[in-house]
Amino acid sequence: MPIFCKLWCTSETTRAIMAKHIEDECPKGTIPCPFLTMGCKDKFQRSTLAAHIALYDYHSNFIQSFSSKNQQLLDQSAKLQLYINSCNKRNSDCLAINKNLQEEKVKLQDAVYARDTLIQASGNKLQIILEQHKQDTEALQSLTINSFKDKIELLHTQVEVIQGEKKVLSKNFATLQTNYLQLLNQNARLTKEGKAHEFDKACYLSELKVLQDEKKTLDDLLARYRSQPSPKPSSPSLSPPPPSSPPPHSSNSSPNCRNQ
Repeated sequence: MPIFCKLWCTSETTRAIMAKHIEDECPKGTIPCPFLTMGCKDKFQRSTLAAHIALYDYHSNFIQSFSSKNQQLLDQSAKLQLYINSCNKRNSDCLAINKNLQEEKVKLQDAVYARDTLIQASGNKLQIILEQHKQDTEALQSLTINSFKDKIELLHTQVEVIQGEKKVLSKNFATLQTNYLQLLNQNARLTKEGKAHEFDKACYLSELKVLQDEKKTLDDLLARYRSQPSPKPSSPSLSPPPPSSPPPHSSNSSPNCRNQ
């Protein structure tokens, strides 16, 4: 059912397209200035658009300002185009590098997968080795404990034997100490006797020298006696002269060492 416009223009419309009518067609609808992008911020009814443009001549200033800004934008656009071209080139280089990196990534993933597989296999082997080592350790600990018990018992036995030997050695040491004291006494006695024997030896040597001197004297007398011519007997009754008696033994020539 057609109805009148809400803004009381002469047009009739339906309720369904009322909003579109007001926004796009209604002469009493409020619209902004076409030079809004150039700087004019006025708003007015659609029917007064021509009067607004004809009334205000400063729109030319907006157009000149817009042209200047447009030129600046064109310059910036050219610079941006150069920058975009440079970015595209860099993007191409980056894509090539990315492709190489993807290939390297695939290779590294394959290498990592192979290494993970090897590590997994090594881990399984290591787990088996650890289990075996644990079993061996438990068996060794059990064996070691039993061995230690046997060794401790053996050490106790050896300690008892050593203590018995220590007692015997203590007795032997006491005996040796007694024998040592006896030997010291015997050594002192023998030293004393040795000094006496030395004194007797000196006496014997002195007497031997005296006897040797006497023997030499007797030998000289005997030689002189034999060297003398035998005398002619004057008569048969005469007997040969008696031999010269040896000089008497002087008591002072050989001192009695034992009496001394």
